[in-house]
Amino acid sequence: MFELGIPDRNAALLAVAALHRGVSVIRVYGNNAAMPSSPGDAIGAATLLAVFTEADDGSTGLSMALTAANGVLLKDSGEVWMATVIANGTATFYRKSALADAGGASITEPRVQGSVGVVNADLLFSTVDWIIGDEKRIDSYAWGQPEQAAA
Repeated sequence: MFELGIPDRNAALLAVAALHRGVSVIRVYGNNAAMPSSPGDAIGAATLLAVFTEADDGSTGLSMALTAANGVLLKDSGEVWMATVIANGTATFYRKSALADAGGASITEPRVQGSVGVVNADLLFSTVDWIIGDEKRIDSYAWGQPEQAAA
């Protein structure tokens, strides 16, 4: 088993964040679609509910902070991550990837994905029942790198 020290954990997070800085968006999917087993897998039949961009402008990517602390990297506090819901549905998972990423299977696209929910999920919202035209906002978002990386 190996363990990563805090400087190594912070560096790993910053390296991943650099791949996404200013070019990635968060897409939220739903309607009882299962989250792909890997970020490299295709989205499949999931319904796209919303695309988060800077101030919901539709084109400016989202960034993480420029520094990590104790193995945790937060969203850039100077950015406003917003989206307007484009389809009715129940939000189940998200993927952070390039705006141009079509969602197909890929081993080269930088991607991060996780669950969406009200509690016990990677990305939390006050409700998972989304309605066309509603505005959504992500005020808090963090990536963590655990000390124990492998057994």
